[in-house]
Amino acid sequence: LVRKMKKENLDKSSFLEFSARSPFFDNISSNHLNTIGSFSVHISADKNDVLYTAGKKYCGGIFCLISGKVNLSWLQGENNLALFRKVYENETFNTLSIFHEETNTNTALIAEQSSLLFIPKQPLVNLCIEDPIFDEFLHKKISFEFDREKLFQILSTVYSKEVDQDILREIIDSGEWVYLKNNTKLFDAGDPSDSIFILVRGFLKVFIPVDSKLKEVGEIKEGEVIGEMGLLSDEPRSATIYSTRESILFK
Repeated sequence: LVRKMKKENLDKSSFLEFSARSPFFDNISSNHLNTIGSFSVHISADKNDVLYTAGKKYCGGIFCLISGKVNLSWLQGENNLALFRKVYENETFNTLSIFHEETNTNTALIAEQSSLLFIPKQPLVNLCIEDPIFDEFLHKKISFEFDREKLFQILSTVYSKEVDQDILREIIDSGEWVYLKNNTKLFDAGDPSDSIFILVRGFLKVFIPVDSKLKEVGEIKEGEVIGEMGLLSDEPRSATIYSTRESILFK
């Protein structure tokens, strides 16, 4: 656990140097960065150290990997852990512990000697209470981190856990996020099959044209892939897709 590892306060220049490299800190004001830096700590962890364990009371705070490697594994069944993401330098994890999780949904294992930045939960929550604009900003950042982590889980399931993490990252880096409101069309039957979609959050329905009307023929649930057969065959879209609630897809 974090409390058992070597911890030390970060000087201002070291914190700002790291935050400049991590996308998580993009667009955060210098005043807020200085405040966050004042209560953040540096952690040195050895190979095979466990930062936190799935199913246990959450470790409240955000981790940022300065150097080294961390593996995140989630519970499948009662006791089986399955790797779904390798954390690389300058990335963050455990962000859901700030506003959402009460227990850890994954286990964080140190894969090699690592240096981490740890931002504890309570001072960060206090900053949100003091500043509603920062609170809204942080909620959006953490929501995006949630969607990205969920996408990693989906991709590792769809393309098998044996697929190299670098390939999954290439997929994520080459795509874009699509946000649909309720009752919004994703595409029409007959449109070009120029991409696939993965439903990360939400719910969709599938329709085909019959006698100039749309007939509902199926549903698409979270984690499912849309349009892969048309992409491979280069055939036009075979159906029209509509959202039936606010939905987030990866294109």
